[in-house]
Amino acid sequence: MHKKIADESEFTQSTKGTFIKLWATLENDTLVSKELQGELIAVDSAALYMLLIDEKAEATCIAIERDKVDYFDLYYARPKTSFWTIPILTALTATHGIFFLISTPVSLLVTSLTQAYVIRSSYSESNSITIDELMPFARYPRGIPHGLNLEDIY
Repeated sequence: MHKKIADESEFTQSTKGTFIKLWATLENDTLVSKELQGELIAVDSAALYMLLIDEKAEATCIAIERDKVDYFDLYYARPKTSFWTIPILTALTATHGIFFLISTPVSLLVTSLTQAYVIRSSYSESNSITIDELMPFARYPRGIPHGLNLEDIY
């Protein structure tokens, strides 16, 4: 029996592959792209293998042909954000007297940009990384071991 995976939060504490969301054209209709999400298992010259997450079913490992992948987002870290700093540090500028007219927008800008950078640095998307560059983030970075069946991966 396969283990059911609840959601992406489990991947931040796991030694398994990285969490990935991808959009792929799986049917003959080239205009329909389906969203899939789960654990990146392996990447080889023909396909990308992932353990799908489905709330209604148990985890299933599938192979997706490389040329069927339209777009992907790779989440390799949970961002450590401190959004509370934006309003607090901006409010503290009221203590700057007349200079708050300058320090308030500066504080708002700097704290917002810092938080945006933290979030952006925790994932990559297909326009900044290729499918070949996904290999180190997979559970099996050198490919699925010889003799291991997709049905046995959970």
